[in-house]
Amino acid sequence: KITEPRPSGPLYTRTQNPLYWQVLAQAMEAAQTLNRHQFETMVHTSFSNTFEYDPFSNISTNIDLESWRTALTFTYGLSDTLDIRAELPVISTGGGFLDGMIQWYHNLFGLPNGGKDLVSDDSYEYQVLQNGVSLVKYPSTALGISDMHLRLKWMVSEPLNLPFKLSILPYIKIPTGQKAKGFSSGKVDLGLSFVLEKTWTKQLTTYSQIGAVYLTGQHRLSNFYKDYFISFGQSIEYQLWDHLSLITQLTGNTPLFTGVDTTDLSKAVLDLNIGFAGSYLLSHPVLDEFFYQWSFSEDVLAQGPSVDFSILFLMGVRY
Repeated sequence: KITEPRPSGPLYTRTQNPLYWQVLAQAMEAAQTLNRHQFETMVHTSFSNTFEYDPFSNISTNIDLESWRTALTFTYGLSDTLDIRAELPVISTGGGFLDGMIQWYHNLFGLPNGGKDLVSDDSYEYQVLQNGVSLVKYPSTALGISDMHLRLKWMVSEPLNLPFKLSILPYIKIPTGQKAKGFSSGKVDLGLSFVLEKTWTKQLTTYSQIGAVYLTGQHRLSNFYKDYFISFGQSIEYQLWDHLSLITQLTGNTPLFTGVDTTDLSKAVLDLNIGFAGSYLLSHPVLDEFFYQWSFSEDVLAQGPSVDFSILFLMGVRY
Protein backbone atom coordinates (compact mmCIF):
# COMPACT_ATOMS: atom_id res chain seq x y z
CA LYS A 1 0.00 0.00 0.00
CA ILE A 2 1.32 3.45 -0.97
CA THR A 3 1.11 5.84 1.98
CA GLU A 4 3.11 8.81 0.63
CA PRO A 5 3.08 10.33 -2.89
CA ARG A 6 6.16 9.60 -4.94
CA PRO A 7 8.09 12.15 -7.00
CA SER A 8 6.21 12.69 -10.27
CA GLY A 9 9.14 12.81 -12.68
CA PRO A 10 10.86 12.37 -14.94
CA LEU A 11 8.81 12.95 -18.09
CA TYR A 12 8.19 9.66 -19.90
CA THR A 13 9.35 10.88 -23.30
CA ARG A 14 11.08 9.20 -26.23
CA THR A 15 12.34 10.21 -29.67
CA GLN A 16 9.33 10.58 -32.00
CA ASN A 17 11.10 10.66 -35.37
CA PRO A 18 9.31 7.97 -37.46
CA LEU A 19 12.59 6.22 -38.30
CA TYR A 20 13.30 5.90 -34.57
CA TRP A 21 9.94 4.21 -33.92
CA GLN A 22 11.60 1.14 -35.41
CA VAL A 23 14.36 0.87 -32.78
CA LEU A 24 14.40 0.33 -29.03
CA ALA A 25 13.80 3.51 -27.03
CA GLN A 26 14.87 4.03 -23.41
CA ALA A 27 12.29 6.48 -22.11
CA MET A 28 13.37 8.35 -18.99
CA GLU A 29 11.94 7.07 -15.71
CA ALA A 30 12.63 7.19 -11.98
CA ALA A 31 15.04 4.82 -10.24
CA GLN A 32 12.35 3.89 -7.71
CA THR A 33 10.75 0.50 -8.28
CA LEU A 34 7.24 -0.63 -7.45
CA ASN A 35 6.54 -2.38 -4.16
CA ARG A 36 6.37 -6.16 -4.14
CA HIS A 37 3.20 -7.49 -5.83
CA GLN A 38 2.16 -3.95 -6.81
CA PHE A 39 0.77 -3.19 -10.27
CA GLU A 40 0.96 -0.04 -12.39
CA THR A 41 -1.07 0.62 -15.52
CA MET A 42 -0.66 3.75 -17.62
CA VAL A 43 -1.64 5.06 -21.01
CA HIS A 44 0.47 7.70 -22.74
CA THR A 45 0.08 9.35 -26.10
CA SER A 46 2.36 11.70 -28.02
CA PHE A 47 1.28 13.96 -30.86
CA SER A 48 4.20 15.01 -33.06
CA ASN A 49 4.96 17.01 -36.19
CA THR A 50 7.94 15.83 -38.25
CA PHE A 51 9.55 17.48 -41.26
CA GLU A 52 12.86 16.18 -42.67
CA TYR A 53 13.58 17.25 -46.25
CA ASP A 54 16.97 16.93 -47.93
CA PRO A 55 16.83 16.00 -51.63
CA PHE A 56 20.52 16.70 -52.31
CA SER A 57 22.44 14.07 -50.27
CA ASN A 58 23.44 10.53 -51.23
CA ILE A 59 20.91 9.21 -48.71
CA SER A 60 18.08 11.73 -48.68
CA THR A 61 14.97 12.00 -46.57
CA ASN A 62 11.49 13.18 -47.39
CA ILE A 63 9.46 12.89 -44.20
CA ASP A 64 6.53 15.25 -43.74
CA LEU A 65 3.78 14.00 -41.43
CA GLU A 66 1.95 14.31 -38.16
CA SER A 67 1.57 11.32 -35.86
CA TRP A 68 -0.04 9.93 -32.74
CA ARG A 69 1.90 7.27 -30.84
CA THR A 70 -0.24 5.78 -28.07
CA ALA A 71 0.86 3.00 -25.75
CA LEU A 72 -0.44 0.93 -22.88
CA THR A 73 2.20 0.16 -20.27
CA PHE A 74 1.91 -2.51 -17.57
CA THR A 75 4.37 -2.84 -14.67
CA TYR A 76 4.51 -5.41 -11.89
CA GLY A 77 6.66 -5.41 -8.74
CA LEU A 78 8.46 -8.74 -8.46
CA SER A 79 10.04 -7.55 -5.19
CA ASP A 80 10.61 -4.25 -3.42
CA THR A 81 13.72 -3.68 -5.58
CA LEU A 82 12.79 -5.39 -8.87
CA ASP A 83 9.94 -4.78 -11.30
CA ILE A 84 9.10 -5.73 -14.89
CA ARG A 85 7.36 -3.62 -17.55
CA ALA A 86 5.72 -4.26 -20.92
CA GLU A 87 4.77 -1.51 -23.39
CA LEU A 88 2.33 -2.08 -26.25
CA PRO A 89 2.24 0.83 -28.77
CA VAL A 90 -0.14 1.79 -31.57
CA ILE A 91 0.76 4.48 -34.13
CA SER A 92 -1.39 6.61 -36.42
CA THR A 93 0.06 8.86 -39.14
CA GLY A 94 -1.36 11.39 -41.57
CA GLY A 95 -0.73 14.65 -43.39
CA GLY A 96 -1.90 16.72 -40.45
CA PHE A 97 -3.18 20.25 -40.22
CA LEU A 98 -0.60 22.30 -38.28
CA ASP A 99 1.96 23.15 -40.97
CA GLY A 100 0.67 26.70 -41.47
CA MET A 101 0.69 27.43 -37.75
CA ILE A 102 4.22 26.06 -37.36
CA GLN A 103 5.55 28.24 -40.17
CA TRP A 104 3.85 31.26 -38.60
CA TYR A 105 5.49 30.40 -35.26
CA HIS A 106 8.93 30.01 -36.88
CA ASN A 107 8.59 33.27 -38.79
CA LEU A 108 7.41 35.15 -35.69
CA PHE A 109 10.52 34.20 -33.71
CA GLY A 110 12.96 34.09 -36.63
CA LEU A 111 13.43 30.33 -36.41
CA PRO A 112 14.67 28.31 -39.42
CA ASN A 113 12.02 26.57 -41.53
CA GLY A 114 14.32 23.77 -42.64
CA GLY A 115 12.93 23.89 -46.19
CA LYS A 116 9.30 23.62 -45.13
CA ASP A 117 8.44 26.63 -47.28
CA LEU A 118 9.48 24.57 -50.34
CA VAL A 119 6.62 22.08 -50.03
CA SER A 120 2.87 22.41 -49.70
CA ASP A 121 1.19 22.55 -46.30
CA ASP A 122 -0.42 19.50 -44.73
CA SER A 123 1.08 17.06 -47.23
CA TYR A 124 2.24 13.52 -46.37
CA GLU A 125 5.57 11.96 -47.23
CA TYR A 126 7.50 9.17 -45.53
CA GLN A 127 10.40 7.88 -47.59
CA VAL A 128 14.18 7.49 -47.63
CA LEU A 129 16.02 7.55 -50.96
CA GLN A 130 19.50 6.63 -52.21
CA ASN A 131 20.63 8.68 -55.19
CA GLY A 132 17.00 9.37 -56.02
CA VAL A 133 15.88 5.73 -55.77
CA SER A 134 13.45 4.93 -52.98
CA LEU A 135 14.79 2.59 -50.28
CA VAL A 136 11.65 2.79 -48.15
CA LYS A 137 8.33 4.44 -48.86
CA TYR A 138 5.49 4.01 -46.42
CA PRO A 139 1.75 4.53 -47.02
CA SER A 140 -0.12 7.61 -45.92
CA THR A 141 -2.80 7.71 -43.24
CA ALA A 142 -1.49 4.52 -41.64
CA LEU A 143 -2.74 2.96 -38.41
CA GLY A 144 -1.07 -0.05 -36.86
CA ILE A 145 0.84 -1.79 -34.11
CA SER A 146 4.47 -0.98 -33.34
CA ASP A 147 7.11 -3.08 -31.58
CA MET A 148 6.65 -4.25 -27.99
CA HIS A 149 9.19 -3.14 -25.38
CA LEU A 150 10.03 -5.23 -22.29
CA ARG A 151 12.29 -4.09 -19.47
CA LEU A 152 13.40 -5.05 -15.97
CA LYS A 153 14.38 -2.51 -13.30
CA TRP A 154 16.64 -3.50 -10.43
CA MET A 155 17.22 -0.87 -7.72
CA VAL A 156 20.75 -1.77 -6.65
CA SER A 157 21.17 1.12 -4.20
CA GLU A 158 18.63 -0.16 -1.65
CA PRO A 159 20.89 -2.60 0.29
CA LEU A 160 23.90 -0.26 0.00
CA ASN A 161 22.28 2.60 1.97
CA LEU A 162 23.44 5.19 -0.59
CA PRO A 163 22.32 8.87 -0.43
CA PHE A 164 20.61 8.41 -3.80
CA LYS A 165 18.66 5.74 -5.68
CA LEU A 166 20.43 3.86 -8.47
CA SER A 167 18.82 1.33 -10.79
CA ILE A 168 19.94 -0.88 -13.68
CA LEU A 169 17.45 -1.42 -16.53
CA PRO A 170 17.91 -4.13 -19.21
CA TYR A 171 15.56 -3.93 -22.23
CA ILE A 172 14.48 -6.00 -25.20
CA LYS A 173 12.42 -4.86 -28.21
CA ILE A 174 10.32 -7.57 -29.80
CA PRO A 175 9.34 -7.08 -33.50
CA THR A 176 5.57 -7.28 -33.12
CA GLY A 177 4.91 -4.23 -35.32
CA GLN A 178 3.93 -3.84 -38.94
CA LYS A 179 7.00 -3.43 -41.17
CA ALA A 180 5.01 -2.46 -44.26
CA LYS A 181 3.69 0.65 -42.49
CA GLY A 182 7.08 1.72 -41.09
CA PHE A 183 6.25 0.80 -37.50
CA SER A 184 8.83 -1.98 -37.03
CA SER A 185 12.40 -2.83 -37.99
CA GLY A 186 11.51 -6.51 -38.10
CA LYS A 187 14.45 -7.19 -35.77
CA VAL A 188 15.14 -7.61 -32.05
CA ASP A 189 17.03 -4.82 -30.25
CA LEU A 190 18.70 -5.01 -26.83
CA GLY A 191 19.45 -2.23 -24.35
CA LEU A 192 20.87 -1.42 -20.93
CA SER A 193 20.64 1.82 -18.98
CA PHE A 194 21.48 3.25 -15.57
CA VAL A 195 19.19 5.66 -13.73
CA LEU A 196 20.18 7.83 -10.77
CA GLU A 197 17.51 9.62 -8.72
CA LYS A 198 18.41 12.17 -6.03
CA THR A 199 16.00 14.05 -3.77
CA TRP A 200 17.71 17.26 -2.61
CA THR A 201 14.83 18.89 -0.74
CA LYS A 202 11.12 18.14 -0.33
CA GLN A 203 10.49 20.13 -3.53
CA LEU A 204 13.58 19.33 -5.64
CA THR A 205 14.42 15.98 -7.26
CA THR A 206 16.83 15.27 -10.12
CA TYR A 207 17.06 12.27 -12.44
CA SER A 208 19.99 11.23 -14.62
CA GLN A 209 19.97 8.42 -17.16
CA ILE A 210 22.48 6.97 -19.59
CA GLY A 211 22.16 3.83 -21.65
CA ALA A 212 23.16 1.93 -24.76
CA VAL A 213 21.07 0.20 -27.41
CA TYR A 214 22.44 -2.68 -29.49
CA LEU A 215 20.81 -2.99 -32.92
CA THR A 216 20.47 -6.17 -34.95
CA GLY A 217 19.43 -4.43 -38.17
CA GLN A 218 16.46 -3.21 -40.16
CA HIS A 219 14.73 -5.05 -42.98
CA ARG A 220 15.59 -2.36 -45.58
CA LEU A 221 18.08 0.09 -44.03
CA SER A 222 20.53 -2.26 -42.28
CA ASN A 223 23.47 -1.05 -44.40
CA PHE A 224 23.09 2.41 -42.88
CA TYR A 225 22.43 1.39 -39.26
CA LYS A 226 25.15 1.61 -36.65
CA ASP A 227 25.63 -1.39 -34.39
CA TYR A 228 24.66 0.67 -31.34
CA PHE A 229 23.87 4.15 -30.07
CA ILE A 230 24.04 5.86 -26.68
CA SER A 231 20.97 7.46 -25.09
CA PHE A 232 21.01 10.02 -22.29
CA GLY A 233 18.77 12.30 -20.27
CA GLN A 234 18.82 14.80 -17.43
CA SER A 235 15.64 15.90 -15.65
CA ILE A 236 14.89 18.41 -12.88
CA GLU A 237 11.60 18.29 -10.97
CA TYR A 238 10.44 21.09 -8.71
CA GLN A 239 7.24 20.56 -6.73
CA LEU A 240 5.10 23.71 -6.93
CA TRP A 241 2.20 22.38 -4.85
CA ASP A 242 1.22 19.04 -3.32
CA HIS A 243 -0.14 17.64 -6.59
CA LEU A 244 1.73 19.67 -9.20
CA SER A 245 5.40 19.68 -10.22
CA LEU A 246 7.27 21.56 -12.93
CA ILE A 247 9.74 19.40 -14.85
CA THR A 248 12.49 20.51 -17.23
CA GLN A 249 14.28 17.76 -19.12
CA LEU A 250 16.91 17.31 -21.81
CA THR A 251 17.00 13.98 -23.65
CA GLY A 252 18.68 12.58 -26.71
CA ASN A 253 20.92 9.98 -28.26
CA THR A 254 23.96 9.69 -30.49
CA PRO A 255 23.32 9.19 -34.23
CA LEU A 256 21.59 6.00 -35.32
CA PHE A 257 22.76 6.13 -38.95
CA THR A 258 26.20 5.82 -40.55
CA GLY A 259 27.49 6.34 -44.10
CA VAL A 260 25.01 9.16 -44.77
CA ASP A 261 25.79 12.80 -45.48
CA THR A 262 22.38 14.31 -44.77
CA THR A 263 22.20 16.13 -41.44
CA ASP A 264 18.62 14.85 -41.07
CA LEU A 265 20.12 11.47 -40.21
CA SER A 266 23.80 11.96 -39.34
CA LYS A 267 23.32 14.31 -36.36
CA ALA A 268 22.43 13.48 -32.77
CA VAL A 269 18.91 13.67 -31.37
CA LEU A 270 18.47 16.40 -28.73
CA ASP A 271 15.07 17.40 -27.32
CA LEU A 272 14.13 19.95 -24.67
CA ASN A 273 11.04 18.90 -22.71
CA ILE A 274 9.08 21.15 -20.36
CA GLY A 275 6.00 19.88 -18.58
CA PHE A 276 3.88 19.36 -15.49
CA ALA A 277 3.22 16.23 -13.46
CA GLY A 278 1.53 15.21 -10.26
CA SER A 279 -0.06 12.41 -8.25
CA TYR A 280 -2.90 11.81 -5.81
CA LEU A 281 -3.27 9.14 -3.14
CA LEU A 282 -6.64 7.41 -3.46
CA SER A 283 -8.94 6.18 -0.70
CA HIS A 284 -10.06 3.23 -2.80
CA PRO A 285 -10.14 -0.44 -1.78
CA VAL A 286 -8.02 -1.41 -4.81
CA LEU A 287 -6.40 1.68 -6.34
CA ASP A 288 -3.60 3.34 -4.34
CA GLU A 289 -2.42 6.26 -6.47
CA PHE A 290 -3.35 8.22 -9.59
CA PHE A 291 -0.64 10.12 -11.52
CA TYR A 292 -0.42 12.24 -14.66
CA GLN A 293 2.05 14.09 -16.94
CA TRP A 294 1.79 16.69 -19.67
CA SER A 295 4.76 18.04 -21.60
CA PHE A 296 5.87 19.92 -24.69
CA SER A 297 9.15 19.13 -26.46
CA GLU A 298 11.07 21.18 -29.01
CA ASP A 299 14.14 20.23 -31.03
CA VAL A 300 17.25 21.95 -29.65
CA LEU A 301 19.35 21.54 -32.80
CA ALA A 302 18.23 23.26 -36.01
CA GLN A 303 19.49 20.23 -37.94
CA GLY A 304 19.11 16.57 -37.11
CA PRO A 305 16.44 13.92 -36.63
CA SER A 306 14.59 15.57 -33.71
CA VAL A 307 10.94 16.28 -34.57
CA ASP A 308 9.67 19.86 -34.84
CA PHE A 309 7.63 19.46 -31.67
CA SER A 310 5.88 16.79 -29.65
CA ILE A 311 3.17 16.91 -26.97
CA LEU A 312 2.86 14.16 -24.35
CA PHE A 313 -0.25 13.24 -22.34
CA LEU A 314 0.04 10.50 -19.71
CA MET A 315 -2.12 9.13 -16.91
CA GLY A 316 -1.94 6.02 -14.81
CA VAL A 317 -2.77 4.24 -11.59
CA ARG A 318 -0.86 2.09 -9.11
CA TYR A 319 -2.67 -0.64 -7.21
